[in-house]
Amino acid sequence: MKNAFLFLSFLLLTFSARADIVVNEVNYNPPGSSDLEEFIELYNTGDETVSLAGWEFDKGVDFVFPEGAKIVGKGYAVVARDPAAFKRTYPSLPEPFGPWEGKLKNSGETIRLRSASSAVISLFSYLDGGMWPSEPDGDGPTLELKNPIYPPADPRSWDASGKKGGSPFKENTAFVEGPLLETRRDPVSPLAHQQFLVGVRAVAGEITSATVTVGSETLTTTLKDGWRVAAITAGEADTLLTYNINVTSPEGNDKIKCACYVMDKLIPQNSVIVNEVMFDSGLAAYDDDYQYVELYNRSSEPVDLKDCLINGIELSSGKSLVIEPGAYLVAPSKKAVLAEIYGDIPLISCKLKLYGESGDILLTDRNGAVIDAAKFGSEKPWPSLAAGAGYSLELLDPACDGTLPESWGVSKLYGSPGKPNTATGEVPAVSVAPYVPVDPYGDQPIEFAFAVLGNNIQEVTLNYGMDNASIHSQLMDFDAESGLYKLTIPVQGSGTLRYRLIIRKDGAFYYWPVATEEEIVPPATMTSRLSYESHTITVEPTT
Repeated sequence: MKNAFLFLSFLLLTFSARADIVVNEVNYNPPGSSDLEEFIELYNTGDETVSLAGWEFDKGVDFVFPEGAKIVGKGYAVVARDPAAFKRTYPSLPEPFGPWEGKLKNSGETIRLRSASSAVISLFSYLDGGMWPSEPDGDGPTLELKNPIYPPADPRSWDASGKKGGSPFKENTAFVEGPLLETRRDPVSPLAHQQFLVGVRAVAGEITSATVTVGSETLTTTLKDGWRVAAITAGEADTLLTYNINVTSPEGNDKIKCACYVMDKLIPQNSVIVNEVMFDSGLAAYDDDYQYVELYNRSSEPVDLKDCLINGIELSSGKSLVIEPGAYLVAPSKKAVLAEIYGDIPLISCKLKLYGESGDILLTDRNGAVIDAAKFGSEKPWPSLAAGAGYSLELLDPACDGTLPESWGVSKLYGSPGKPNTATGEVPAVSVAPYVPVDPYGDQPIEFAFAVLGNNIQEVTLNYGMDNASIHSQLMDFDAESGLYKLTIPVQGSGTLRYRLIIRKDGAFYYWPVATEEEIVPPATMTSRLSYESHTITVEPTT
């Protein structure tokens, strides 16, 4: 029994030590052209020294702490991408651990720290904008946890450091005392003369009391489901109602200033939906210019999206923005760029920005009441071609739940903004049989053969042509015996022969090969990318 008690005590001490360690600071995009000064700082919130031997970062970067690695109570440990570069930048600071393998992405990254027993110590994904501070993305500051008790997965827990280069091995310059607070309003958008609840709770830390002030009246809150709430009555429609939530905690007092518009009517939820998302066109640094979110009115009534927002970005500032039943609106990152590519489509004058390779898209009214919610992603089970290959994510049916990966398919190449979706779910896969002859000459015909895998393949077309010559298109014949699509093209002469496939499946068109960043010369318009999406054969002059 005594041994069991000692073992249990050891386990409790071990888990307590794990809970004491937090990822406290991240320098993911130092200023300048070099990223060698990247670092991640740990902080030990406890009083006891904790062994880090065998602990590892296995997401974002790869690093295993060596034997003897430890972090003292209330102390820091820093892991640097390049310890020598770190010491050049911070010569008076202690030696960091490192180097690590890989680099932190500037646009966003998932960081995971595991203990020697593989228990997850910290797991969170940062971004370079949205709810996350943007200054750490190359402007000089680092990303700092505002308080070690705050949850790292919550972007409100982080802020940009108060000085360039951050504060490695020191208390964060962004440190704040007190709880991390969250407010609510129920309903989010009150109607004229409607009574509604406002409330506050501590996401981390403790609240001892709270009141709500409306004008000269102070209301006492009551505790309900973890929230301290009070009831307010709205005034006339189209007026701004302001109120303060006053919070007392063991660390002191906070005043949260709040406001909401009193509505004359509400937009029905899911009447207008997120129908298509282009979040990563594959043009490297030019990606942002080509982003868009398409909205679709699936209801039977016109909907005015005046003062509505996508992820906090206004769609129309004080102006009527009506979307008719069955119609589309496209929210672009750059209206002029998309207008040049797609022509006459219903573009909104806004500056959309989607961050990272996965995330949420919220269409809300001016108070933040959700009209529709969707998600996007780049890794399975999300369709992979929507990440950097020139395809968009398209909802398979307007009735689908846009927060689920299985609700989305990939579009035809470059998407279909402002038009009916082309996605049909499964994307065909292609494998190549050797062309004949393997080393062709300019006076020889060439036989192509491809295996095109997928259900409901309707036709396969081969596009081909020599450099600086016309492009030819021919339907390929399906050979049932071999299961291959085949075509013999006539003599082309010598030079570089380019070819690609256009696959028609379930009424949608797919292109093969898919462009990679290395193949693309950044074009003036997206459509000019077509010339780069091909395989090549070197054809010798004569036999």
